Amino acid sequence: MNKKGFISMTLVYTFLILFLFLMLSVMHAYSEKNKFLDTIDDKIDLRLTTPTNYGITILQALLNKYEAEESGIIDYSKNSEGSYYSNGSLVQNISATSNGFYFTQVVDDEDNNKIHMTEDDKTLYFFRGVAEQNYIEFANYCWRIFRTNENEGARLVLYGNYSEGSGCTLNESILPQAAYNLVSNNNAYVGYMYGSNSTDYNITHANINNSSIKSALDTWYENKLLDTKYEKYIDDNIFCNDREIGQGGSFNGLTYYMNGTGTSNTIYQSFRRNATGGKEGTSISMSSAYPVFICSKQEDKFTKSNTKGNTKLTYPIGTLTADELVISGTSFKTGNSSFFLNYGLNIWTMTPSTFTSGVARAISMQLTGELVEAPVTSIYYVLPVISLKNTTLISAGDGTKINPFRVKVS
Repeated sequence: MNKKGFISMTLVYTFLILFLFLMLSVMHAYSEKNKFLDTIDDKIDLRLTTPTNYGITILQALLNKYEAEESGIIDYSKNSEGSYYSNGSLVQNISATSNGFYFTQVVDDEDNNKIHMTEDDKTLYFFRGVAEQNYIEFANYCWRIFRTNENEGARLVLYGNYSEGSGCTLNESILPQAAYNLVSNNNAYVGYMYGSNSTDYNITHANINNSSIKSALDTWYENKLLDTKYEKYIDDNIFCNDREIGQGGSFNGLTYYMNGTGTSNTIYQSFRRNATGGKEGTSISMSSAYPVFICSKQEDKFTKSNTKGNTKLTYPIGTLTADELVISGTSFKTGNSSFFLNYGLNIWTMTPSTFTSGVARAISMQLTGELVEAPVTSIYYVLPVISLKNTTLISAGDGTKINPFRVKVS
């Protein structure tokens, strides 16, 4: 072999050795990456399944405590005033004061029409009546868990103060107070956000201007949660300001129409669905009420950046709906002083009721626990509601008032 041939072969072997070394390095890196990902997966699995080391999710804590699969499904078919029939043939009175932790399903109404209670027919779990083990501490405040969301996160309503050793104490001084809106002379003012005076529904109910209760809740969020370590646990879920128009006709001696604009007498759908004894009812009645966790109009689904909603929120905070309160244990017919969401205060919901006789009205819960229509200029308490992500973990507590669940915060 001549000198040139020897040099050529040396270069070839050198190249092959370098190539093999490079391939081995790549394969080693790939293997280490897979090991890293596997480790992360294992930690996630442990985080979700090993309560002693990592905590458990809020839903897991509730299911472990209540065994909701066996506690019954409220079926919103009704045969008598204010009664729900469960799958066990038990009558759950609309003002029942017994504990209940239930889950949703698709059911039939009195006309055998399917009622879809949630977005995409997802299962939700919710409390009803006297609930004594749904207290949770978060961000140094005490909240009540009142239901889960479609993604299995938890929806909380503010209750009061928390202190180690004393547990939860109701404190209305930390709750904002506001009118729903400062003006009431147009259908626009039933909106959590609203547009302008117009004969066009979409212009009237455009999400341009903040309502007074939205501004109050935004201010509360800015003062208590914005730029804190707690924000990363807060989820961006839908808050429903249901401005769908209900069936017109005669109600309480007045004639209602179906345009929802200007000063036209209008009944909004949640009020029609829950309070008027059917879509053509003429007086307050709960005989055919069917509360739901669903919002039919995209522009009424308030979210911050979640594109399942309208992305009009400034912060991921809202308040209760009338449907949520009915499901939790009260009604338009009779108050309920005992169910867990009655704090003995007059509070606003996010839910419009009617525009009538020149006044916009929304649904309020009075201190007796009864749901009523109220002029939007009334000043009531506004209960802050937030959602926690489905990965949020419980590190301690049993959900009682003295020993609430505690969120694992890092």
